Amino acid sequence: MNVNINIVPTLSSKSDEIFTNLFFARTFSESWKKVGAYSMQFNLTENSGLWTTIESSGFANATGSNGLQSIKLDLSGFNGIVPFDQEYRNAVKFVVIPDWNSVAP
Repeated sequence: MNVNINIVPTLSSKSDEIFTNLFFARTFSESWKKVGAYSMQFNLTENSGLWTTIESSGFANATGSNGLQSIKLDLSGFNGIVPFDQEYRNAVKFVVIPDWNSVAP
């Protein structure tokens, strides 16, 4: 059995004023999408009852980008103060969303 999935990067703290300015693209020449609006598409195959195998010959072909995934922190529109004198963190979670309509009956 195969199933298509989307993997969407999101922030643990969505109210974060700095890291909400994270942008993703497959390559630098593509248009950048804000964290939460970007997704990577994969096709998974069931292997002995476990969903462990990424089809399409791995990461590179699954994303159509030779394996490249780009991320940038664009603070050009940020009007607040960046706390350079302290450690500042937020976690990026990768949410997996299966497309059950892609499963053959």
